[in-house]
Amino acid sequence: MEKVNFSMRMICSLATVMKVAAVCLFVGFMVGSVFIATVI
Repeated sequence: MEKVNFSMRMICSLATVMKVAAVCLFVGFMVGSVFIATVI
């Protein structure tokens, strides 16, 4: 039972990291697009 709980926590933390990374990528992409549009 403990092993299952541990794997579930690992999956949850991994999903959280993936969500944060996705948001950071999205924000970075938006900022980069605005920056490039301003330069050009």
